[in-house]
Amino acid sequence: TTEGMESIFSVESSSQMLRSLKSSLRDSPMRRLANLLLRCDNSGENLPVELRDQMNAFSDHTIDDFQKKAGRFMHNLDVHQKEHGRVHVHTEQEVEKLIDLFPSSLTYLDDRGKLPVQAINKSKKFIPLLAHKGMIRDVGGKGMRGGLLCEIPRDRQKKNTLQSIANTFNFKAIETHDKELLGILQSLYKRGLLVKKDIQDMSLLSWAIYPTSQRRFHFLASLDPIALKKTKWKGVPLIHQSITMRLSRGSFEDYHSFEMVLKCGVEHYPDKLGFLFRKYKGKTACEVAIEKFGKDIAMACIRRCIPQSSENPILHHAMASVPNLMTDFIVHFPEATYLRNKYQNNRSLFQAILASGSKTFGTDPYFFMSATDLQIAEKDPFTGVFPFMLAAADSNSDLDGVFTLLRRNPDVIELSRYESGRLNSKFGEAASVKCFSVMTRLKTMVLAGPEDRLLVPRERYSFTAADNIVLPPAGREREDRIAASPSSGKYPAPEEVVIRPIEEFSGNDVDTSIS
Repeated sequence: TTEGMESIFSVESSSQMLRSLKSSLRDSPMRRLANLLLRCDNSGENLPVELRDQMNAFSDHTIDDFQKKAGRFMHNLDVHQKEHGRVHVHTEQEVEKLIDLFPSSLTYLDDRGKLPVQAINKSKKFIPLLAHKGMIRDVGGKGMRGGLLCEIPRDRQKKNTLQSIANTFNFKAIETHDKELLGILQSLYKRGLLVKKDIQDMSLLSWAIYPTSQRRFHFLASLDPIALKKTKWKGVPLIHQSITMRLSRGSFEDYHSFEMVLKCGVEHYPDKLGFLFRKYKGKTACEVAIEKFGKDIAMACIRRCIPQSSENPILHHAMASVPNLMTDFIVHFPEATYLRNKYQNNRSLFQAILASGSKTFGTDPYFFMSATDLQIAEKDPFTGVFPFMLAAADSNSDLDGVFTLLRRNPDVIELSRYESGRLNSKFGEAASVKCFSVMTRLKTMVLAGPEDRLLVPRERYSFTAADNIVLPPAGREREDRIAASPSSGKYPAPEEVVIRPIEEFSGNDVDTSIS
């Protein structure tokens, strides 16, 4: 029937098409050329010498041309080819097969002298594969990780391939480009082609310090958080570099790098507040940021990096490092006023201020007078001493302030007997010497019984920095006490009080009831 004939014809047509397709594959130009060259080679000396030489030269030229084409192709692997009207995306299997056929393509240099692994903008997807294959074949030299450690030709900053991966950007697609290069770094790390040691040795955080490399910066910092502290760019710490550098990348402002580095630093070093108060050439990063960006912008950046929910005692740090900016920090971080520093055994802000030595009775008497009874009676948990001793331990200790604290609660003298060695171990040897120096000066202090106030005239307890009092050896407990009255037990009148060196005191002059 007609339908049966059409069916048979359709089956025969399909079979013919299949045979034709197999024949075309079998007789492809490359296969025909290979068969021809193989037959010519088998003919050997039977061919005319002139023709044989021409065919050998043709073969050499063809092989060289193939290798060049493969090498040029390796520099443009991200370019999608159209195949039968469809876009074809290259796969790792294809590239790996090409490398196996033409190993020399890995060392092919483009017109700028770059290796395929250095074609970051055109072959970035395949960089881990190119580096892996190149390391096997010592591309770029032995130990150069397939070209990753090779300097990029004509690069003004003389970056190597790894540094360029951390640093490069694309204005047209900043987010996409950053994500792709992050994936490359992650793949290199998994393959062992990027190691933790590289981050500091090659200053990778300094190269990725731009907000266009934000994802890469955070990834590298997570691999080696210590690099946030140790990385330096020409001697400049990372946090200071993020402030002083000029940022000319798209719509980003100069302060964006500072904010990025600070936020990452706070994440990994909350106890150091991201090195916000780290000093370089006598200035903290906080002070440098305010000088460059202005107080409003700088404090806004710091506020965003340290949210209100944070338990970081930023006011403690500010008082210790930048007391002149304390008011600004209180305005922006009022919730931190009542925080205790958990990194210093829950030290209160009042105790931190005393320890900093930034407050004197002459400049801020209200600070000393407004201290609560609880604050005056509470020992500093970090050093184990009472507030008056904490204030006395600073090299610029203010005796007016010390006496004011004692006047508020004289009983703490009896409670603060000096235990040899304890102060050294908790307070530090230098600080304990300073504290003992001032405490030795207080040996002439006299307490008036009923009023519980000091009767030492101001001019009688004025001391200068030239006073040289050395910490005595352990065991001289009697000389470690404050001489408050003569042996008669009567308190002398104010005009009778005279300051005497410690050597002039005899054992009978010391009232052992007062430490």
